[in-house]
Order: sequence, then C-alpha cells, then structure tokens
Amino acid sequence: MFVANIVPGQGFQEIQIKTKSTAKSDAGRVVNEGYKLTTKTFWGIVAEASQREKEEWKQNQHPITHTVVQYGAGVKAKATDYLVLPDGRRFYVQGVDNAGSLNVSMLYYVEERFDIK
Repeated sequence: MFVANIVPGQGFQEIQIKTKSTAKSDAGRVVNEGYKLTTKTFWGIVAEASQREKEEWKQNQHPITHTVVQYGAGVKAKATDYLVLPDGRRFYVQGVDNAGSLNVSMLYYVEERFDIK
C-alpha cells in the first residue's frame, strides 16, 4: 500500500489556460493582442522537474523548471500557452507529452515565469 503525506496546496489544483490571441489591423495585417484567459481548465499537480529533464530540455533551447501532470486524457494546452495556478503562479508551456500513449494523463513541461501578469 502506498502512503503519502501531501501538504495543503500540493495536491490537485484547478489550472487555467491562457492562450495567445491575434487580430487583424486596419491594414489587414495579423497582430498579436497578448495572452487571453480561456474557459478551458483542468485538474493537475505541479512538480519540480528532475535534473535530467532540465538538462534534456536545456539542450533543445527550451529550459524547463517544472512538470505539470494533468488528470485525465486529452490535450488542453499546447506549447506557447500559459498555465495559471489558483495562487497566481504562471508557467510557460514548452512541451506536451502523452505519457506512454495510454491516454491516462498528460505531461506538460513548463518554465515558471515571473515577468508575465
């Protein structure tokens, strides 16, 4: 039997997704409007990335600091999206992985960002 002690705030949290939105200018060009909060949410747990994972992603020029495990299948976020926790922390999605192609959970490789509001 597996027994674990979880500190309040370290369990499953409802995570919101911010995506990049675009619009057309008066001249007909596509311009970025910044990141907008979507209605998509999912339940997930945030964990610090292992040293091995950090090095692998750093070699690909995509540094990560954490991994987010989504409860349930189905990709909700994509690379270049932001994940927002209930406490206000923000994470930039660098990559998405379907663990073992089993459609049980999704792994998001993310970098914690402090410069985005």
